[in-house]
Amino acid sequence: YNGFVLTNKMPREDAQPLTATDKKAVQEADELVLTTSSTIDALKQAKDLSKQAFAGPAAGTRGYLASFLGESSDTGKGGVATTDLNNLVMSTALNQLKAIFGGAPTEGERKILLDIQGSVNQPDIVRQKIYDRAIALAERKLEFNRQRAFRHGGKVI
Repeated sequence: YNGFVLTNKMPREDAQPLTATDKKAVQEADELVLTTSSTIDALKQAKDLSKQAFAGPAAGTRGYLASFLGESSDTGKGGVATTDLNNLVMSTALNQLKAIFGGAPTEGERKILLDIQGSVNQPDIVRQKIYDRAIALAERKLEFNRQRAFRHGGKVI
């Protein structure tokens, strides 16, 4: 323990250089940690926007049309928030979650992806729950990838 505190290295860490496979695993895990962290931030931002955005059938369309009113009216503010929420969820959070969950997501991960895809037309309370579940799954993946990087000799970000 004292050796770790003084050198910030585990015992025998210097004696065993990382293999190419270990280095690749560390790099992949570190990249996933960064992606997952930014995804969690995007989902938290979506939760904030959701409170101001329109809800219900055709909320995306109503938001798009109302966004042309600008932010000078309440309707315009709701429209801009709805359009921003749709863009944030569809272009950022959804794509990043697909990358985080990989090519073979579990049933729970697949359900979250589908729920997020249709979340803009849901009421705020439903969206909040969807985003909370997505954040929880992303946080589990974040911790897994941090541990994976650390096990292979990487630094925890």
